[in-house]
Amino acid sequence: MKLYHDKAKDELTRQCITLRGERELALRESYQKDEQLKELQYELSNQKSNVSAMEIQLDILKAKLEDETKRANDLDRSLIESRTELIEFNTILRQLEVHYQQELNRIQSRPQNEFMDKVRYLEQKLSDAFLKSENDQFIKSKQSGKNDELLKENVYLSNELEKLRKLAEESQSLFERNQYKQTEEIAELNRLKQRENELMHMNAMLRQDVLLKSKENEKLQQQLGYQEKTYNGLLTGKQIQPNLIQEFEALKKERQMFVENIKKINEEIAEQKVKIDRLEKEKSQPLNTFMINDKWKDKQTRNNNNNTTNNSSQNNTIQLLLNEENLSPMNINTANTSPINHKPVDEEIIKAFTKVRK
Repeated sequence: MKLYHDKAKDELTRQCITLRGERELALRESYQKDEQLKELQYELSNQKSNVSAMEIQLDILKAKLEDETKRANDLDRSLIESRTELIEFNTILRQLEVHYQQELNRIQSRPQNEFMDKVRYLEQKLSDAFLKSENDQFIKSKQSGKNDELLKENVYLSNELEKLRKLAEESQSLFERNQYKQTEEIAELNRLKQRENELMHMNAMLRQDVLLKSKENEKLQQQLGYQEKTYNGLLTGKQIQPNLIQEFEALKKERQMFVENIKKINEEIAEQKVKIDRLEKEKSQPLNTFMINDKWKDKQTRNNNNNTTNNSSQNNTIQLLLNEENLSPMNINTANTSPINHKPVDEEIIKAFTKVRK
């Protein structure tokens, strides 16, 4: 028995060591998860800083675009003004042509060189006006090209900003998933610790129950030995009265009853040992936590029912002795059923025998 308990104790220590190793592995995994979480947080902060920088660049480009659009509008206005000036100049030129035609008709006597100089001057003025208008058109076309380039760059930067936002959302979702997995692993580790404590408590209770059953078995064996001694003493007596045959039969029945009770108690002790072995096996595999408690409760109720049936059988066998003379039911019940009173039933029977002989 001691060797078996030592083996069970060694097995429990081995299982505790394995559970501690599993706990250390789980703690290491949680530490690695924390490191990964920190790296993801650092990457997320970098991505956020990049996104903020891109947003600042986008705002700068928007401001540049607004400035360029203002400049283009100013150029349009200046072009319109130059066109109006050109129209005015054309009108003035026509008026001058009319005037010069009139003057030509009027002053035909003037020299031809002076007239040609005036014509060249007017042609030069007209060419300057056309060159100014062409220059304005060139500046406007160049400004429109710059605006197109800025629009393309704005579209490209907006696409890059959208990609960075998607990447930030993915990293945020990955961070949340890792955090959820970490909380689940911590909860599983707490459940395993709680399961280990429950198994140790149940093992201690079952061992205590086995000790109580073994003590009860020893008491019943002592009572059985005492009954055998009294039975042999009564059989070896010289004068056996005929009316004591029923008492001897009752003693035989009670002896058989005690033997059956001892067998039942031994069976219960074996069942408790099987329970201990089963709990030690289930401690190495911490699954189905609530099923073990239910099974243990069911078997405890069965054991309680068996104990009640055993007590009822003992009471029934004792009731057979109540028909004898000078045996009180209170004495027999207190002698047999109460765990406090240590008087066996044989003392009451011997007292009854002595009274009958007197």
